[in-house]
Amino acid sequence: MQRFVQDAENPSILYNHDNEYLHYQDDWYVLAFKPDSYALIYYRGQNDAWKGYGGATLYTRSSSIPEEIIPEVKEAAERAGLDWGKFKKTDNTCGPHPPAAESLVEEVEKELVTVEGEIEKELVSFGKGFTVLEKKLEGRLEVLEREVEKEEMELAREAKKAARMIEKFEREADGDGGNTILNFFFRK
Repeated sequence: MQRFVQDAENPSILYNHDNEYLHYQDDWYVLAFKPDSYALIYYRGQNDAWKGYGGATLYTRSSSIPEEIIPEVKEAAERAGLDWGKFKKTDNTCGPHPPAAESLVEEVEKELVTVEGEIEKELVSFGKGFTVLEKKLEGRLEVLEREVEKEEMELAREAKKAARMIEKFEREADGDGGNTILNFFFRK
């Protein structure tokens, strides 16, 4: 149940506070009003899920906005700093009813048949007992190829480093008569 309390000093403000569900608080500001015709409301509020929501609504007695009230409602909205051009018309014409919805079981069965058909298109068989989803296989293959490329690059870097160390070792061995082995293993 909602209960609006009119501000004692400013009757165009309505408070809707202390609600049990979501503990919401709405402040409604009547921007324009014409008895038995329309009420233009700007509202601001907060609840447990959202602090600072707001908007504006035009209430009329007809299913569409009467053209004759638009100039005065537009002016009232703009006086409050609202852009009348951003307002959207609501379709209140109760059109034909949609066809009866299928039961949930029928909807799920239909979706399952569609998904199964899509999966079957992607199945690839490699003999008895070895069938895979091609997309999953292709995706995993791409990941493995990237990993192999990274490892190949790392091995190439390590091979170059080892070749440089061997060259250095050979150069030093030629110049110091055998002490190079000790120098090679104890240097940082």
